[in-house]
Amino acid sequence: MVSREEKKNDNKGNKKMNSKQFVLMMAVPFVVIIGFILYYSITLATGEEIVLKVMPIDPVDLFRGNYVDLGYRDISNLDLNEVGADKEFLEGEVLYATLSKKEEFWTVDMISHKKIFVNENEVCMKGKVRSVRGDRVGVEWGIESFFLPAEKAKEVESSVRRGNVSSVVSVDESCNSVLKALIVGNETVKTK
Repeated sequence: MVSREEKKNDNKGNKKMNSKQFVLMMAVPFVVIIGFILYYSITLATGEEIVLKVMPIDPVDLFRGNYVDLGYRDISNLDLNEVGADKEFLEGEVLYATLSKKEEFWTVDMISHKKIFVNENEVCMKGKVRSVRGDRVGVEWGIESFFLPAEKAKEVESSVRRGNVSSVVSVDESCNSVLKALIVGNETVKTK
């Protein structure tokens, strides 16, 4: 038979265990959020800056405010006849691209299903296949949205339509890319 004292002591152990579980449950989301912040911060701090030519697209997200949705002239829609590719691609697949600077902007030289070794003056970017139509592959790079205050978004949108906008992207050694700033005419507009 279990005495009252033993039951009391047993319940205290369960309460301690529950409070440990509570602390653990509260710590996990915090660690995940810190991980996301560090991921972007490290890419911004250590990645190589490249400049890409922007083409216009124009949404407003009712939940997140105004932003400029960006497409990229030389990297959003790729013609497999113009860039080297290791094999065919399917929608939803991850792809890796080697980019190099041509005159003012960086463009894709080759795409692959696996991470590509890059030479000096090249970077590797990781993207996701958005669409496949014949020999054309649409790619999302994770750098397609730039959030701005409403008035500034309208101004930038107008400049994008005139073809007067490019983006500064930081690309790290793991092929991750982060949108760092937009160049609108002679003005640099940075992310917050």
